[in-house]
Amino acid sequence: MKFIYTLVDEAAGRYSDQTAASVAFLRHLHPAATIDLWADPPTERALRDADHPLAAAVDALHAVDTGMASAPLRSRWLRTSLARLVDGPFLTLDGDTLCVQPLGEIFETAEPFAAASDCRAADPALAVNRKARAMSDAMGWPPAPRYFNGGVLYFDGSRRAAELGAAWHRHWLAFAVERGVAHLDQPALNHAIQETGVPVRVLPRPFNAMFHERPAHLRDARLWHLFTSVHPDAAEAETVFGEAARLARAGKLDAAAIQRVIDRRWPWTTDRSFRRRWAAGDRLAAFRTLLPVRGR
Repeated sequence: MKFIYTLVDEAAGRYSDQTAASVAFLRHLHPAATIDLWADPPTERALRDADHPLAAAVDALHAVDTGMASAPLRSRWLRTSLARLVDGPFLTLDGDTLCVQPLGEIFETAEPFAAASDCRAADPALAVNRKARAMSDAMGWPPAPRYFNGGVLYFDGSRRAAELGAAWHRHWLAFAVERGVAHLDQPALNHAIQETGVPVRVLPRPFNAMFHERPAHLRDARLWHLFTSVHPDAAEAETVFGEAARLARAGKLDAAAIQRVIDRRWPWTTDRSFRRRWAAGDRLAAFRTLLPVRGR
């Protein structure tokens, strides 16, 4: 099994720390897997100059000159180029994810490509957010019958997967130039899926539990997806991601610490939310949040 991350972080800072935590959790559950990191040259140099644990945690650190001027452009250039850069089947994960159950089942996918539906509406056809829909309309792209999230993507290494990857990169580049929004690559991904007609396996929600948007996704979750781009402060203030990232940066995110998080089965460190517990299916814990806090 081959897992791929991409990273653009010239300061070797917050995003590098989060990715290091994500890699540590993945390695804990898949110790024999290949985990590679693709970055731009400034990020690669920063990681090595800072002796960041992420550089040693991956099996290979690839530096690619994208020719792009800004960090958002370089970041999305890398993401949308993976089907061309990487040989064979691979699963690419966002750096703001924590694997809490094995993901090997995804590699048994018969289709050339696999992804999970986005989570912003119960109806997958309506899941695209208004901003992305407006921009897709401005590009003249028809509405996708199902809108997929880009945080967990499987490519099987076939010609059809490469065709999809090439279309994604082409449409993202046009989107970034015409709309001036480099970081938003999901509209281009979904248009590429529709345009190429590549068969897609729709991954069940547990493989991409976007819990901050919908706590119900925590039921039987295999991978927690935080959405740091939408909730930039949640990782530090409200969830286990902040502590996991700090421990990873210090080289102290060991197997015991990872397993404690997995056994806890709850990403928030602020647990006093009846709504979250109820939505996640933990009814007893939900009612416990209504009890007075000891010591008050």
